[in-house]
Amino acid sequence: MQLPKYEQLAIFADFDGTLVDIAPTPDSIIVNDDLKNLLVRTTKRTCGACAVVTGRAMHDIQNYLGDCDLAIAASHGGQWRLPGQATQSIEHACNEFERYKKAITGFASDYNLLVETKQFAIAVHFRQHPEHEQHLDAFFESLHIGPNYSVIRGKAVRELKPKQANKGAAIERFMAMAPFSGKTPLFVGDDVTDEDGFRYINSVGGISIKVGPGESRAQHRLSHPADVRNLFTQITEA
Repeated sequence: MQLPKYEQLAIFADFDGTLVDIAPTPDSIIVNDDLKNLLVRTTKRTCGACAVVTGRAMHDIQNYLGDCDLAIAASHGGQWRLPGQATQSIEHACNEFERYKKAITGFASDYNLLVETKQFAIAVHFRQHPEHEQHLDAFFESLHIGPNYSVIRGKAVRELKPKQANKGAAIERFMAMAPFSGKTPLFVGDDVTDEDGFRYINSVGGISIKVGPGESRAQHRLSHPADVRNLFTQITEA
């Protein structure tokens, strides 16, 4: 993989499974000072053109990276902020979402599944109860989700989110802003929700990188989050 000079790069990275290793539950990940320092160095090396693009809620990702002073797109792009600026959000149908959330929360409680509630999305994790995957899929089918929302089949998770909240749109939004505009975008991710980002990156001649196995439209492949951290280290030392 040949990269442009670091000052010509705009770097975007997913969080779970990309920068940090997947954990049994969302709140059991390990984010150490080495990773935070690496993100700070990468941000400086790219003159501020570095962003984390995650499915986590903004308040959640800020709990882990709030002191890194970098751009963040959260809730799959439903929320975003630049360093030193207020968080901005998409508009969505609150009443419709609340109906879905109530039904999903009730189902998850019946099957003892972990629910992750966000401002714009709700995720049900079944990593600790894989035997319920088919029940969960059948339940989501029974909801007859309307045209404004979609259900994402991620790694041991199913997530309902607004269709307009996607990582491709999030990256495109950042690319229209300083300090990202005019640079070559690079996006690295590991899961189904990252495919929208890869699609956008490929359409503008950027660099798309998939972490781990599985089909993907990404152009390049890395095996583990440790490889992503090594790539970022190479960029900071170039």
